[in-house]
Amino acid sequence: MDRISADNFTPQHLVAGFLEGMTEELLAYYLRLPEPMKQSRKVLVGSGNGVRQNQALRSRLAQAFMLPLELPKYAEEASYGAAICAGVGIGLYQDFTSAPGRPGHA
Repeated sequence: MDRISADNFTPQHLVAGFLEGMTEELLAYYLRLPEPMKQSRKVLVGSGNGVRQNQALRSRLAQAFMLPLELPKYAEEASYGAAICAGVGIGLYQDFTSAPGRPGHA
């Protein structure tokens, strides 16, 4: 077992450890999904600024999940999703599939 030293406890090592931990935690949840659900996945969708603004994390996630990682068109995913939910709730959109932002919609 390696011991912590000035050679292996640098800011770069700390950041790499955080990214590794985040990736492993997300993958552990994914691996608990039923097999048919996992087999139907063709792409991994990243969400949030932690993923959007960190190429190293995006690369680790794509490699760990063995899927290409894509980011949504709209950067503020949570706000956009809340607005869509409100639009459906007040009848602006008939349902979620007809709301904007979905493939084939404005």
